[in-house]
Amino acid sequence: MNEPPPTIDALRLLEAMDQAEAAFQLYDADDRLVFASSVLRRMYGDAAEAAQPGRCFEDIVRDLLRRGALPVPPDEQATWLAERLRLHREGGSTLRRMPDGRWRRLVEQRLPDGSHMGYSLDVTEHIESRQALETARDEAQRAHERLLAVIEALPAGFSLFDPQDRLVLSNQRLREMYPVIADLLAQPGSRFEDMMRATIAGGARPGVAAEDAEHYMAQRLAERRQGVCRNLVQSPSGWITRIEQPTADGHVVSIHVDTTALIEQRHAAESA
Repeated sequence: MNEPPPTIDALRLLEAMDQAEAAFQLYDADDRLVFASSVLRRMYGDAAEAAQPGRCFEDIVRDLLRRGALPVPPDEQATWLAERLRLHREGGSTLRRMPDGRWRRLVEQRLPDGSHMGYSLDVTEHIESRQALETARDEAQRAHERLLAVIEALPAGFSLFDPQDRLVLSNQRLREMYPVIADLLAQPGSRFEDMMRATIAGGARPGVAAEDAEHYMAQRLAERRQGVCRNLVQSPSGWITRIEQPTADGHVVSIHVDTTALIEQRHAAESA
């Protein structure tokens, strides 16, 4: 018995599907192709003739593979075909790269009457944007790692504090120069004020008496935000030249150079 011709509504629906940017395909309950939109046919170029109405899905896919219309290496085609048939059978979504190099999101679904509908959307811009973001993130990570390596290689102590005077990072040389607070210098987030208190309490500021500690700390906290600050400070191991400079965004960069040998030479020259 011949099937009744499609109603005008069905014809309009197929026409709309054919004009849409998405690539549509429709199979009947026996998995024979009923409709393939013009977008889908253009995707496969000269191999589009494989998608003839009445052909079953598996035969069409195998034909497209044979014609090279699907970018699958020969040694991977068996595995790829099995996964493709599973997706077609069970329904779902997958991401595929087309012969022209563009990316499409393929969605397939069984309908209540046993027929099968599939459609795909061009998501190339989304994929390329994501790849560009991942590339930029990787490059930023590599640049960050290079910066850390340079900071660690400095022959001077280095530290960076955020606008709230919390430690962002320091290098090993700085921790060696200030062993009393080495544990705090190794912990990002440590407060500068806490480091000062620990330094004074540990006797690492020979020139600061206990009764002058609060005044000294207030002075130090204020001068860190007033522009470039250069000081010569005494430590148990010798003399350190400290250079601090606030950045435009409120961070404070600090460089510490051991100048003990220079100071001793100067004192010797003065004594002579």
